[in-house]
Amino acid sequence: MQDWAEQASQMAKIFSNAYLTIAASASENGSQGLLNRLRTTRILDAIHNDKAFAVYVRDNITHIFRDDGTGVPFGQYHDLPLRYRAWCFQEEVLSTRIAHFTEHEVVFVCRAATICECNSLWQTRFLIPPIVGTTSAKPFRIWESIVEDYSERQISFCKDRLPALSSSTHYFQAGSDRYHAGLWESHMPGSLLWWSSCGKRPEQEQRSQSRPPSWSWASIEGVVRYPQLNEPPRTIVQILDICTYPSTVDPRGMVTGGQITLRGSLFPLEGTWKEHESPWQSFLLYHNHAIDFDCCFACSPGWAPNLRWLEQDHCYCVLDDLNNPLMLLPNRVIDAPIFLLVIHCMDDSNPIEGVPYPGACGFLGLLLKPFEDLDEIQTKTMEDSKSKLSFMRIGFGGMCLSKKEGEEALNRFKDTVVTIF
Repeated sequence: MQDWAEQASQMAKIFSNAYLTIAASASENGSQGLLNRLRTTRILDAIHNDKAFAVYVRDNITHIFRDDGTGVPFGQYHDLPLRYRAWCFQEEVLSTRIAHFTEHEVVFVCRAATICECNSLWQTRFLIPPIVGTTSAKPFRIWESIVEDYSERQISFCKDRLPALSSSTHYFQAGSDRYHAGLWESHMPGSLLWWSSCGKRPEQEQRSQSRPPSWSWASIEGVVRYPQLNEPPRTIVQILDICTYPSTVDPRGMVTGGQITLRGSLFPLEGTWKEHESPWQSFLLYHNHAIDFDCCFACSPGWAPNLRWLEQDHCYCVLDDLNNPLMLLPNRVIDAPIFLLVIHCMDDSNPIEGVPYPGACGFLGLLLKPFEDLDEIQTKTMEDSKSKLSFMRIGFGGMCLSKKEGEEALNRFKDTVVTIF
């Protein structure tokens, strides 16, 4: 296992230093070879000057390229098994030049352009995040794009999710920045605000070598998405401590757990499940057209019961795990206490389209539930921590309150110190 981890972490050097990578993109396995082509030519009978000719023609391949140069150069209806594999993602990202042998043609991709057999127009590099040799995007957004694209690919073993991406992380190391189970410390706390579409959190064995913490996207089997905000929001949480425990010689590979301790506003939520139209639905749909709303629900603020809350005062939640037992309770009442740890606040300086209040406060945060059954390491962490409140992440939440009520809630529940495992 240790030797495997060490060799897996060297993939960046191999592919980034290769002059040309040859990809059998249309093959399902190593025995099918490169030339696994469909028959794309047809014979047409033609007559010219009373002489019969056989003309060989090939059907036009439909490519989708947008004005910004991105798109799919492999044809509109391509089916390339290699591009669905998570282990092949960093090979595609890191290689300086790739010749893709597809079922229709050869497609050449380099850092500057893409060209195929049927199209003589050079296109800029398609879809793949330009992590090497670029200054056109901020590293944080590039890494988000890496995670989003990578999470769409298939992997046989969930434990390989971090090792299969570890080589790519070398291009993001800056100074003393630290990497924690798929997230960069310099990108926090914003990088905690991912959500999953049709996700599933597999059972984690206590002594398993692969046990990512619940706040890491690597703990989920499913597509991961990040919000793309027009303006930087106001961050209202402070990270006090963060730690993960690598389980192999590769510090960016498998981990046996981890925790993060934060100080911020922890909103208690009322445990009544509501189906509710929300501006957050549009927000989520904008960022993820494939989101499954079976994993979404709304619940009201769980404080000041003597006040009459408006129907718009709710937290719209997206569960990380579709099989979460919260969803199976009768009468749609959640008997476990749940909370929203607010990470970002959006107000007049960063307005939200469709909110029910003029000048509203919009909050984005983590949906948490109290964590039980601490193991030995976690118990020691809680003893040494400033926090005596331990939680696990169960989802992503967006909340909307009026300006006045929002500021009052932030002030009332501020300075709560929590540890998330």
